[in-house]
Amino acid sequence: MTSRSGKPSPICIARAAMARWFSGSAMAMVMVMLDHTGRIVAAAGAGTMLVLSLSGLSLVARHTGGWRRIFTRLQGLPAGRLHVEIARIAVAGLLLSCLTALWMTATTFGLVPEGAGLPALPVVSGQTGIALFDIPALRDTSVAELRELTFPIRAMPQMPSP
Repeated sequence: MTSRSGKPSPICIARAAMARWFSGSAMAMVMVMLDHTGRIVAAAGAGTMLVLSLSGLSLVARHTGGWRRIFTRLQGLPAGRLHVEIARIAVAGLLLSCLTALWMTATTFGLVPEGAGLPALPVVSGQTGIALFDIPALRDTSVAELRELTFPIRAMPQMPSP
């Protein structure tokens, strides 16, 4: 909104200042919360979101008549049906988001292992230029039994064209 003189009105200036303050304070909060306290606060928020998602899901199950009927056709007023339909869709994303956040926090604090790591690759002979059918392990393994083929070098050899 502008006044008749073409200058921004005081309301617009106040709104812009408030928006800058909110974004600035949110950025400052993110910068401050990069330590362990911030991670704990984020985990608490994710835990709260998990509890709210699960309680909402149980309310939807109660509304529809049980867990087996949670995805059945809804009855009732249109506003209530719309609310439950949105909840059915949103709860999947909310659960994924909060469980991911809790897993990442637990990994950060060492409560769960970060992963077993990759299995050790066999020692490479260093020979180059060998045809795939000259490798005994590949020759003795049928294609139906082969689950995965990992080459222990960065550049994978090109298969000869027929």
